[in-house]
Amino acid sequence: MIEIETGFKEWEKPILLQWGMIDPWLSVDIGESFVKSVPDGELIKLNNVGHYPQEHYHETILQDVLPFVRRSGSN
Repeated sequence: MIEIETGFKEWEKPILLQWGMIDPWLSVDIGESFVKSVPDGELIKLNNVGHYPQEHYHETILQDVLPFVRRSGSN
């Protein structure tokens, strides 16, 4: 994660991070730390979602991603 965070320090676009709250491998603390380390980061916590939200909850993901992309597209 340190390498990823370092690479994003110069990133100039908004970042949306969606995190499954019942991920058995990665704690949401990692996501919270990451969005604090980037200039324009946003974290959405997904309740009752595990490690692969994009596979199992794609409709929920899209509900958050589409408005984010629309907002970010005007930047």
